[in-house]
Amino acid sequence: MRNRYQKPAKPPASLDDLPRYLRYAQPTMREIAEEGEACKKRQVRANRALQTIARNALAKTDDPNQLRAMPDELFRFLAIRGLRILLADDPVVELKRFLGRRSRGKGRPAGDHEYRDFMIAADVAELVLGGEKRDNACLTISKQANLSFERVLAIYNARRDTPELRAELGLRVILRGA
Repeated sequence: MRNRYQKPAKPPASLDDLPRYLRYAQPTMREIAEEGEACKKRQVRANRALQTIARNALAKTDDPNQLRAMPDELFRFLAIRGLRILLADDPVVELKRFLGRRSRGKGRPAGDHEYRDFMIAADVAELVLGGEKRDNACLTISKQANLSFERVLAIYNARRDTPELRAELGLRVILRGA
């Protein structure tokens, strides 16, 4: 059984999304200037999705000339990127830029806990609406989520008055009544 507080996995990249990924992998100078870091992150995600699509296309064929098994637009994109990497003054730096790899510091990388925290706050709020005291609700959820009572209380307090949380609670009431 899946952990309730773990964000659901994204569906794998597919050929249907190829034009969008190709567009995001090649941002304009204006987009880079206006959006900055968000544009770079989107570009890295698109590059990874394009690599996945290419690998899937190659895995499906038994053709001796496998590289042509992928769509022509994707082949041209990867060929041009590959040449740019190979012909760069520092190919390693250019490859890292393409792959989006950053040097990591010491310790565990920070995770994205937005989904987990939202679900925790909603579960605590649901228990509180059901008549349970706030501290008891936080204690119950802290055991389920394998977090400290203090952390669950902080998560709940930070999100308890948000419109998103109220919408989630409303949805839960509707689904429970159905």
